[in-house]
Amino acid sequence: MDVDAFIAHWAHAPIGERSHYQTFIIQLCRLIGVPAPDDERTGDLDYCFERPVRFRHDDGRATQGWIDCAKRGCFVLEAKQSSKRRNGGPLDPAVQLSLFLKPSARPCAPSPEAVDRLMRAAKRQAENYAKALDEWPPFLIIVDVGRCIEVWSDFDRQGKAYIPFPDRATYRIELEHLRAPEVRDRLRRIWLDPLSLDPAAAVAEATTDIARRLAWLVRSIGQRRSTAGEDRVQRAARANQTALFVMQCIFAMFADSVGLIEERGFLRFLEAYRGKADRFHEGARVFFGLMDQGGHCLAIQQRLRRFNGGLFRSAVPLPITEEELEALIAAARCDWALVEPAIFGALLEQALDPQERAELGAHYTPRAYVERLIEPTIMEPLRADWEAVEAQALGLYLEGDVQGARRMIRTFHDQLCRVRVLDPACGTGNFLYVAMHMMKALEGEVLGVLAEMGEKQGRLGLDGHVVSPEQFHGLEKNAYAAWIAEMVMWIGHLQWHFRLFGDAAPSEPILKDFRRVVHVDALVSCSRIAGAPGETGGDRLVEHYVDPRPTPWPEAHFIIGNPPFMGGKDLRAAFGDGYMAALDQVRGGRFRSADLVTVWWDRAAEILTRPGSILRRFGFITTNSVTQTFSRRVIAHHLNRRPAVRLVFAIPDHPWVVGVGRADVRIAMSVAERGEADGQGRWLGVTDEADLDTDLPRLTFQERRGVIGADLMIDDGLGRAVDLRANAGLAYRGVQLMGTGFLVTPEKGRALLGGSEVGAPSPIRAYRNGRDLADRSRNLEVIDLFGWDEADVRRRHPLIYQHLLETVKPERERNNRTAYRDSWWLFGEPRRELRAALTGLDRYIVTIETAKHRWFRFLDKDVLPDNKLVAIASDDPAVLAVLSSRVHRAWFAANGGRIGEYQREAVYVKGVCFDRFPFPELDPAQAVELAALGEELDQTRARVLAENPDLTMTALIMRGPAQPIPVPSRRPNRTDMTAAASASSIIFIGGWMSGWPRPTAGRPMRMRRRSCRD
Repeated sequence: MDVDAFIAHWAHAPIGERSHYQTFIIQLCRLIGVPAPDDERTGDLDYCFERPVRFRHDDGRATQGWIDCAKRGCFVLEAKQSSKRRNGGPLDPAVQLSLFLKPSARPCAPSPEAVDRLMRAAKRQAENYAKALDEWPPFLIIVDVGRCIEVWSDFDRQGKAYIPFPDRATYRIELEHLRAPEVRDRLRRIWLDPLSLDPAAAVAEATTDIARRLAWLVRSIGQRRSTAGEDRVQRAARANQTALFVMQCIFAMFADSVGLIEERGFLRFLEAYRGKADRFHEGARVFFGLMDQGGHCLAIQQRLRRFNGGLFRSAVPLPITEEELEALIAAARCDWALVEPAIFGALLEQALDPQERAELGAHYTPRAYVERLIEPTIMEPLRADWEAVEAQALGLYLEGDVQGARRMIRTFHDQLCRVRVLDPACGTGNFLYVAMHMMKALEGEVLGVLAEMGEKQGRLGLDGHVVSPEQFHGLEKNAYAAWIAEMVMWIGHLQWHFRLFGDAAPSEPILKDFRRVVHVDALVSCSRIAGAPGETGGDRLVEHYVDPRPTPWPEAHFIIGNPPFMGGKDLRAAFGDGYMAALDQVRGGRFRSADLVTVWWDRAAEILTRPGSILRRFGFITTNSVTQTFSRRVIAHHLNRRPAVRLVFAIPDHPWVVGVGRADVRIAMSVAERGEADGQGRWLGVTDEADLDTDLPRLTFQERRGVIGADLMIDDGLGRAVDLRANAGLAYRGVQLMGTGFLVTPEKGRALLGGSEVGAPSPIRAYRNGRDLADRSRNLEVIDLFGWDEADVRRRHPLIYQHLLETVKPERERNNRTAYRDSWWLFGEPRRELRAALTGLDRYIVTIETAKHRWFRFLDKDVLPDNKLVAIASDDPAVLAVLSSRVHRAWFAANGGRIGEYQREAVYVKGVCFDRFPFPELDPAQAVELAALGEELDQTRARVLAENPDLTMTALIMRGPAQPIPVPSRRPNRTDMTAAASASSIIFIGGWMSGWPRPTAGRPMRMRRRSCRD
């Protein structure tokens, strides 16, 4: 059947024939050139009619349903004419419409026109069916046999936002539209390769092409203008001037591409300077000045609209070369209507030098990641509001109260246009732009319902009442990023304008200077900063923030963002003593060791619970270290206080994009609202990752519901575990030197001791850190003067004293802590408690605090452990066996910290991994057996490493039990090697795993130290 015959047949098909929707779909498949259901394999549930699904309800019940047509990974199709919607079926329009009517309303049969409006109800049903499947399809198809086909898409496949595809103007395919080859091709691709229709692919391609050209331009201009001996202030000023010029060119290209500058005037202007590039900046000064004020441009013989908005207020173009001009011309020829506005923020990052970007902690967040956070933070509550209003309005409409229905929809639209969103670390506006884009999509749905009810969309013009940049507030520390964020918002808004209103130009000035993005530090404000940049005390910048106070945040209904990634230990070096003292004063000394991102989390939570606050939800992307001890306390503080805060959405460990210049981190997402935990928190865990080095990373998730705890995990009781008195005083971090001069080679140590007093105790000890254990030991020694005063060291060990005076004291004098400066000859953290715990032991157990693989071993009592080792004061091999067991490995996996480098649990946080671990009570036979296993494990590893000089502990663990170890001819018994490589697999604790006893706090543990055993 050709297209003409298909349209002729179905356009005039009688009502009885229209009920045969399966015939319609089979013939449609023939028309677009794809197999119909059952063509290739009969009974294939992955592609069939009447696909069975089971709906699982909150009360535990399950009911059966049937999808009219479904193809796995492609679509769910619902037909308005299916039997479910006829003769009193569960989706009969009369039955469905009765749900929207008031109980007192006079029962009446729905009019044919009212029934026709129920395409929307079919779409809702399709969403319900999609939810019942094991994966969300990218498309929903709603068929009105003989009339039209509606297409809705959700390429994120989270089931939260099926929107008209490809846009609201063309998502409904009338029968006549099937004559167009591009329409039939679109349907064919939905059947065969749906993800190829993801517009993000085309957008990414266009964006990448333009970004490549303009990034080269920025680098070229920057390299030409750089001069030797520039300081940081000069570099920043030069980079910002380059950014301003390029951004003015970018917006002119956008305006040129979408017709705001008519007849491609800016492209013609650029081309006119070929061969005269050295004078382009003179002409551009006039051109950009006219874009600011509006007026006739002699260079292109036409009037320029008044753009204003602040971008063109300062027109200081830079001289460029012929090659740079050609780069501008090539970029101007691109279709800027396709470009992702957030590219402009990325370009700013290209213009700023790498050191400046690192200090600001600025990272570009991929669009898919931003949507993943904004959906639960903003769109989920707004969509719930809309669905409730829509249902009530539809009830009024079907009762005949058309004006009341429209009024209700308009009221919701008015409220939507008053919703305020804040990003208190907005950078160049990526989050605000995506939030506006998603709210504009919802607005399009609202306006679509109004149009269906007979109200013309034009009554809500661009200057009238629409979702606009005025609603989106930002705080940003970088001045140019702040105004670029405003521009990004307006470019995105104008893109939406042209999609909805065609070629109709908005009124002038094109850009409204709302000043919604404020150049300010989001955390600390003050009256003034005493001490000019460059004034120093010693080697440290002296700054004093006078009258520090929290920066006021604009009132908002939703707060979103991606605050700077920076660990608590790095803050003082990055921001300076003065700023950190001011921040500490503003926060009342709370959570000093937490990561920087938690300051935003803490502030948002305080606003959320403030009496009279309009804030509904807040959501942040943070590093996944937010789940570690110090940062987790911030979240726990707010979850456990009153008024209560609950987490409604969390992803505890999510990849970041990887590649050159990208941040080497893993991230977390968390969304909170007011209220007690209700068990409905939505938790996502990443099960598969692909294409992380592209702009379109692909992730697969598993989803669970429950109470989400401060560690961003479903609360399984681990969060309620407490420190066990039986484990107290056993685990400590090793010593922290705070001075590299303490480390010496054995040769250097002997030389220094050569000048010591005869009979003076040697302070030099063997020393091991994490690398020494994971790789091959460096055999370094350490000068440990714990218990010595300065005078004794100078008198009894003069050469050692002089060595430390020259290598340690200068470094300590620059330290902020008085104790470190005054006791410079001692370790910064000598770990008195650890030394006391190790007294009387011949050996003790250690593990590397941060490592990709988790294992334990013995160290001799004479070896001093580094700060990055966790030392456990026990010489009992049974304890080593338990710690090496699968049970303890599972405990560690549930409680350990995660870092991005290893993409898994990696940090052995001794406070939860050891202090709260419930060791089993063993009878004598079990203790002997475990001790034998632990001893064998440690000795076998040591022997294999000793006999294989090229083998490391990391390599041994990575090989696993099944892989043979290449060894020289003098090799140990292969059974020994297998045993050693089986590390954590050897010890299972056998039958004790299932009956692992629950210890009582304080119950004596017989596996502490050999000297304490009976």
